Amino acid sequence: MSKDGSKSNQTKQTIYIGKNAVRIENKEGVTLFKIEGDSAYIVRLMPQQKTYMVLPSQFLVMGMLGTYFKCNDAGCDVDTTAIQPTGETDTVKGYKAQKIKANMKLMGVQTMPMFQWMTKDWDKLNEAMEAYWKVVKKVMLKNAQDPEEVQLMKEVFEYIEKIQDKYGNTIKSEASIWNKATVTETVSVFKVNISYDMFTIPKDYQQMEGFMQFGR
Repeated sequence: MSKDGSKSNQTKQTIYIGKNAVRIENKEGVTLFKIEGDSAYIVRLMPQQKTYMVLPSQFLVMGMLGTYFKCNDAGCDVDTTAIQPTGETDTVKGYKAQKIKANMKLMGVQTMPMFQWMTKDWDKLNEAMEAYWKVVKKVMLKNAQDPEEVQLMKEVFEYIEKIQDKYGNTIKSEASIWNKATVTETVSVFKVNISYDMFTIPKDYQQMEGFMQFGR
């Protein structure tokens, strides 16, 4: 129950991070980031329909990285004011964390403020996020076609790395989306042995028409 007495909805998301692949699972489906030889791809799996679609990096750039851009009619640049410390600290899950204000944006246009608690003290979280961004960065840069897009993405990733070096990684975040408070929290981080198949497109899945073809 939320503070106002209404029922709260909880959504679980699990991220599996391998040396050359990332798998993100939530109720909407599964997203794979994978490096395979000299190529890389981003795939969205829909298990209920047993279908998949291959996503171009442009589809995800503004979604995953939109907060770090500032855009206008002339184009986009890195928003070096996207992450601002509030000067407040707190203990979250036993770790000292700094409260950070982020100007949450979609497609490079500001939508709402979001507060993040970032920590440098949770070693497993920082190790996992370093591995996560390493894969995502390689995949997205390999998928980018426009030289200007590639350069801008490189600058954004450099900015993200500076933020991580200074504040660590997000352990908790709060935002008000459509007048509803949304809280995201990292519950646990641990190492597991998983099958290689977790990072592949199942053979019985059909590709959705109208999207980029991917040769398996």
